[in-house]
Amino acid sequence: MVMNVFSENDWIENFCVSRTTFIYLCNEVRTEIQKEDTVMRKACTVEKRVGVTIWFLSTGSDFRTISHLFGISKSLVCVVVREVCHALCK
Repeated sequence: MVMNVFSENDWIENFCVSRTTFIYLCNEVRTEIQKEDTVMRKACTVEKRVGVTIWFLSTGSDFRTISHLFGISKSLVCVVVREVCHALCK
């Protein structure tokens, strides 16, 4: 992801949160949303899941656009946003 590429201003401009806040959110929901790799595929990381959700909430982009930006399917975007929002509300 863009963890080491974006400057602090880029983080705020693109995700509407600081890198520190992003890392905090990842750590808060990690146990709730972390998935295991299988023989068939690698699991989507917690950081990608939180990034997808924050992008969706901050930009209002549609699932198709987000799926292209993050390299995941539209259906996974839908599942991820729902799971992360649910975990954040706990």
